[in-house]
Amino acid sequence: MMGVNAIAWFLLLAPLAALHAAVTSSLPPAGVVVYPEAPLPRAAEFSVKVNGTDIAVYNAGTFRCAPFAFSGSITVAVTYHPGAIRSFQINPLAKGITATQNGNTLTFKLTQPEKLEIQINGATSQVVDGNKLLYLFADAPEVNSPTSGDKSVIYFGPGTHNPPGGVLTIDDADSHSALYVAPGAVVNAALVIKRNKTPFRIFGRGFIQNPSTMAQKKEKKASFAIALRSCKNVVVEDLVFFNSISHGIKFFGGANNVVRNVKALHLVVNSDGVSFHGAASNNVLENSLIIGNDNLIVIGGGGPSGNIVRGCTFIKSSYAGNWAFPQGDGAIGSGNVVDDCDVIRCNGEVALIRMFYGKATTMDNLVFQNIRVQSPAGYQPNPQKPADGFNRILSLESDGVQYARTMTLKNIYLPSAQTSFIAPGQWTIVFDHVYIAGKAAMSDADLKLTKGASVVTKYIY
Repeated sequence: MMGVNAIAWFLLLAPLAALHAAVTSSLPPAGVVVYPEAPLPRAAEFSVKVNGTDIAVYNAGTFRCAPFAFSGSITVAVTYHPGAIRSFQINPLAKGITATQNGNTLTFKLTQPEKLEIQINGATSQVVDGNKLLYLFADAPEVNSPTSGDKSVIYFGPGTHNPPGGVLTIDDADSHSALYVAPGAVVNAALVIKRNKTPFRIFGRGFIQNPSTMAQKKEKKASFAIALRSCKNVVVEDLVFFNSISHGIKFFGGANNVVRNVKALHLVVNSDGVSFHGAASNNVLENSLIIGNDNLIVIGGGGPSGNIVRGCTFIKSSYAGNWAFPQGDGAIGSGNVVDDCDVIRCNGEVALIRMFYGKATTMDNLVFQNIRVQSPAGYQPNPQKPADGFNRILSLESDGVQYARTMTLKNIYLPSAQTSFIAPGQWTIVFDHVYIAGKAAMSDADLKLTKGASVVTKYIY
């Protein structure tokens, strides 16, 4: 069980993240919405009751998850069937959700929608401990959901759907205004969206599984969950994506697109979380749960600018990759911000934030702010790498000493002092209220930081 001091430390951070906004009297009376049965295997390890009502727990690939909707105040009971619960956590800790334990059942209350990880007996990764991790998707009830008779909507009702070739492409030639995946539906397809002339909405409480194989990936087939290719004014919300073998959510250029409240559950190595590539600008990922087995936030070359990631929870499913990866391979433009996010496990390779790839490049003040890191460690060792050089805070290794690169880390909360490394070059890194176990970092020594020639570090507290 998580110690009282650790819980208290994370609760101190909550006001900064605005995670505990007061529940207002405008909430409707308490109620639980049970979704139609989805055509997915049931998970044997967990059962869930909400206000005494059974909620289905599925295996979405290797992930155990329980989706439902509610309003008001509810009591959730999670039972772990394989054996005794020796310890548990409800993540993110910054949510301040505490449970009581009675045998192998945990009980807690919710008063607002949440996406939570129930971590049993010190589970460290999906690869080795997937049967001890439950993901609870407690959403608000749907409002104005379409019907199968709505001719303006591509409608997938409860059941299994297999679009031809495992790819579903929507472009401006399509006359529909939306794609809806109903609760209880599983669509086996990668989504390729090429919509830039008229708005489009992709939504629903169903599941979308990428059916691609590694062989198809090598043939450059659609190996991601959803790709927004040069899109404008596309909204993606509420869906559960799983089993991508490459990028989960990818912005290929495009502008003014929003992805919100999605749950992306990916395990295979190279399954990045969200990627902003090319001239992607002013796109938003918000209020989502992103789990992957590579870099979870990729900001690539070609001048991406003004993109925002906010209010999200990130978890590494195993050992590969980093939390944030400014990929280089061309300029990284201004105004890219990662704000108000929780990192549950970074899982080791190589750093919380790493830059090392491709062409030497400029970087125009990439900002990370209001970030709460529970653990920079996890499943170790990585069988593909040596045992050293893991779990850094920063690992800025990119070459091209002639290019200016700036980065700001503001209101960052770290549980321990890992090492950091910055290669020689025109780096300017600002540490603005960075804390290690509650203590302000005021020097390179506090961060165990090694830096090369011409690197400038500034500390604000």
